[in-house]
Amino acid sequence: MPVLHSHTSLLIAALWYGINGILHDIFVIRQHKTGYDKNLMRLLMDGHVLLLSGALLLLGWRMINQSILWGYGVGAIVSFGMIIYCVMIWPFLKSIVTLFISIILFTICMANLFFLTTMYTNSIRGNSCNSWPINSSLIQDKSKCRQPQSWLSKL
Repeated sequence: MPVLHSHTSLLIAALWYGINGILHDIFVIRQHKTGYDKNLMRLLMDGHVLLLSGALLLLGWRMINQSILWGYGVGAIVSFGMIIYCVMIWPFLKSIVTLFISIILFTICMANLFFLTTMYTNSIRGNSCNSWPINSSLIQDKSKCRQPQSWLSKL
């Protein structure tokens, strides 16, 4: 069972990034009066970074819904990139909500990755019968099942 049951956090962040990217591009195009130039391209790229991040998070959300748990990896990479992006533009634009959403999403995705990696490792070693999404009803001798061990217990 994933930590925090949080695949919907990817969807929320994807919608936030995507809607903000669209709104950013609309306002940039409406306010830009000098025609197609380098400044317009730079401003439009900011909106497109948000749009691409939202699209990648939608992909990660879809992966998790299809039981491809590397969607959390996609979410961690995208959210880390957005944290860096928010820090880079901080002197010009204080995007506090986007930074907050990105930090929360990164934390949730990393927690899920560590949890699922631990569960997968335990299932490979035979430490638990219910630690990985397998059909536990196929296991005949449940007396050999042991409690899952956390990777932290080995430190």
